[in-house]
Amino acid sequence: MMLIDLTAVRAAWRFLADHPGPVGFAALLYAPVFAAQSVWSAKAAVASPGAAPLAILAALVGLAIFVVSLSAWGRLALTGDGAGLFAHRLGADEQRLGVVTLLLFVLTFTVVGTAFLALAFMIAALALINVDAEAPAPEGRIDVFAMFGPGEMTVAIIVIGAFALFSLWFFLRLALAYPATMALGRVQVLTAWPLSRGNRAAQMLTSVLLACAPGAVVLVLLNLASNALTGAWPISAASATDGEAVSVSLAAFAVMSALQGVVKIALIGAPAAVVLCHIYERAAAEDSEVAPRAA
Repeated sequence: MMLIDLTAVRAAWRFLADHPGPVGFAALLYAPVFAAQSVWSAKAAVASPGAAPLAILAALVGLAIFVVSLSAWGRLALTGDGAGLFAHRLGADEQRLGVVTLLLFVLTFTVVGTAFLALAFMIAALALINVDAEAPAPEGRIDVFAMFGPGEMTVAIIVIGAFALFSLWFFLRLALAYPATMALGRVQVLTAWPLSRGNRAAQMLTSVLLACAPGAVVLVLLNLASNALTGAWPISAASATDGEAVSVSLAAFAVMSALQGVVKIALIGAPAAVVLCHIYERAAAEDSEVAPRAA
């Protein structure tokens, strides 16, 4: 099995050319919501009253739009069904994918959250090795990593790296829940887990990264241009503040954030979704061929 599914990558790029309406419509829906989220997040970073709840609300609306768009792209990629407004509609597919999204959040929070707590305890234990129990308690913010010796730092790097690799592996193993749910017409989460076994998880990662590479380059250039023009990076709402107040034009920051939203959806979200759909189709076909032989 090749490390990169070039067929899936080419299909993702071709999807953008073949379906500019569904991709562009999704981007236009998401862009103003992400702009509002960025502005409210910047205000929340300087404790502006009421900004934090509005930022959270905008993030939830943006997630809902993304789920609807994922459903539209999945139908087009898997069945060619383009019914609806630029293939977008509200129906059973969107409801099922919404349930899958909620279940994935709960599962990820439970598993990865537990692993993170274990990581935090291990880092704290490493820091306590060099602590003098009779020394006075330090004042102010404590830098745990400054308390590490060379040995503790080496162990900490290994542990943090292991946590990062585990989290990435876990996300990849769950990624095919999206196309499986769209293809089978019923909620699939852990039932889709076997489809990403073996080298398929690594193939998903490399294929998605390659398909999204042009979009990632555009995002970097957009953020560099935004920093030069407005003094802030759309990728980080906190960059629009000086720590105490908003330090840039919020109107200009909103415009650049909207452009960031367009690129995220059109050149990152859509290609990644199509790659997952194509890898799912191939994995399902391979497994269906193996099953009769085993029987």
